[in-house]
Amino acid sequence: MGISSNKYQISEEGEIFSIEDDGTIVRIARISENGKIEPFRKHGKVDEEALSEATHLSLNFFLMFFLIIFAVATIILAVLWLDEKSDCEKQVFELAKLRKDSSQTELDLREVETKLAASAEKNSDLEVKLEICEKRALNNLRVTDDTTPKPKEPENRIPAYEQDDGLFMITAIEVRNTTKNSKDIISDFGEKITSESAMFLQLRIRYASYIYGQKALDVKIFDANGHLKKGANSKENYTYSVQGVDIFRTDGGNYLFKTTWGSSEKGFWPKGTTRIEIWSDGKFLKASELNIY
Repeated sequence: MGISSNKYQISEEGEIFSIEDDGTIVRIARISENGKIEPFRKHGKVDEEALSEATHLSLNFFLMFFLIIFAVATIILAVLWLDEKSDCEKQVFELAKLRKDSSQTELDLREVETKLAASAEKNSDLEVKLEICEKRALNNLRVTDDTTPKPKEPENRIPAYEQDDGLFMITAIEVRNTTKNSKDIISDFGEKITSESAMFLQLRIRYASYIYGQKALDVKIFDANGHLKKGANSKENYTYSVQGVDIFRTDGGNYLFKTTWGSSEKGFWPKGTTRIEIWSDGKFLKASELNIY
């Protein structure tokens, strides 16, 4: 068995030979281990024509061998590249899926937080309504029986402002950060307020009431250092006051004034916990703490 090209052939032992028309085998040359062609001598001379043909055949043999190796290597590299590309596409797909799942999880968490906040606000409203009903019942009881002792106010209970015709209670104080006269909103109600951007603090007061009319309200604001903030027109011991605030009968769904107090310069309020107190006729009504970051 060997490789042939027309009349010349290469045996498995690396010998180049030819088969004549009469069947005679003529040995022409040998391919050595280092790839050189070593011709056999014929009558002490080298058959130049046969050697040239043999050399050409040998070169074709090595060229074909090289092409086969190159083709195999190309196929292997192509398979490896396609496999690597498939892995990359798979990783990109998995990354996109993880990002989508993360976004959905974040949306679910926000939805849960919103529901919890709504539930907490609803529970707070119910507690306020219950407390108002209890106080009204106690007021009615005192009217029918003057000898009944006045019940002791529980500790930490929100003080209520009482009049002969009913009851008034502040249930919540909300704050946002604005420019002067609330022309521009920097941080809205419920959003984080930073010291670097803090200018005017605007209050929105939610209340429940079984009275109606007008009321004067006084505001105390203590900064994070515990200092009572005051201006040139501040009343003694108060930051500012609002006269003639309209009060309507409500079970807790109404809001009072949105007045502002502060400075036109950013950074007026230091970092820390700011305390806000609402008073009326010298009586404490409600306090709230605001974290400034």
